[in-house]
Amino acid sequence: MVTNRSDGEGCNGAREERSGEVNYSKLPCLSEQSKTICFNVLLLCAPHNTTTSRTFTTTTFPESVAALKLAIQEEFQVPVYDQKLSFGSTVMADGESLDFYRLKDGDQITLEYTTTVDVECAFHLISLLRNALEFVKNEQSQLASGKISPEFSKTISDTLHVKDIDQCINQLMFSAEKLLANSDFMLKNGGLDVITSLHSLLLKQTWDNICHLDLQYLEKHVLFLLGSLYTVIPHHLKYKVVNSLDNVIGSFLRVPISSKHIAVPQNLNLPDTTRSQQFIVLVEVLYGAIQSLTQQVV
Repeated sequence: MVTNRSDGEGCNGAREERSGEVNYSKLPCLSEQSKTICFNVLLLCAPHNTTTSRTFTTTTFPESVAALKLAIQEEFQVPVYDQKLSFGSTVMADGESLDFYRLKDGDQITLEYTTTVDVECAFHLISLLRNALEFVKNEQSQLASGKISPEFSKTISDTLHVKDIDQCINQLMFSAEKLLANSDFMLKNGGLDVITSLHSLLLKQTWDNICHLDLQYLEKHVLFLLGSLYTVIPHHLKYKVVNSLDNVIGSFLRVPISSKHIAVPQNLNLPDTTRSQQFIVLVEVLYGAIQSLTQQVV
């Protein structure tokens, strides 16, 4: 639960004066207190040079600083890897317990960060993609047969949740302000492995056999996500995409990815697009060129 408060006001509503130093030895540890723990959190966002005071209340005692960061990630949408927590003048180490710092109910901690992400939506998208990966993996032979009964067609639609995937992508990837941050969050939470594995399985199906509309849209979404994540992939991991270049080109040749199939915002200003949106434009250019060459050869 998060509530706003004025600077210096504690969880109990009282004004508190604090120095930069904390005498840990004189404070009762959190494990000795009630199960409901309240912290005053001073949020410092470096890029925007903003300071906000919030109240963070939890009924689950975090055993470690790392566990506290996970709770803060869920509450404030700040990725764990982007958090710098301090108590007084002391930077809190992930491996230490909260009792080590002798925190007490109502204490103020400082959270320094650079960005926020759509945590719930990103995890939901990764979960949907994992679910799709398992389904395609388990039903490879049935899909390869090209015999899709009405009952199996309904199972595909009910299992893949392509509309939900589309909604998540629209929320995560079409916000110019958060696109790179959301892509980076998905990358750091296993999204790339899921996406490349799912892409490989989909490409094992011929386009004639993958005629189910949900499967076609799924491949289009996967191709788009590869483009979005590629902009934030560290150099030492780019081989995961480069090694699947044949797969990407294969999708270029069979997946309709012109602008009319991609939900690019109407007010998109091309010179000011983010790197990911520029990548989409590049993909469209490559797709048109490859299609044109293919037609000339034929």
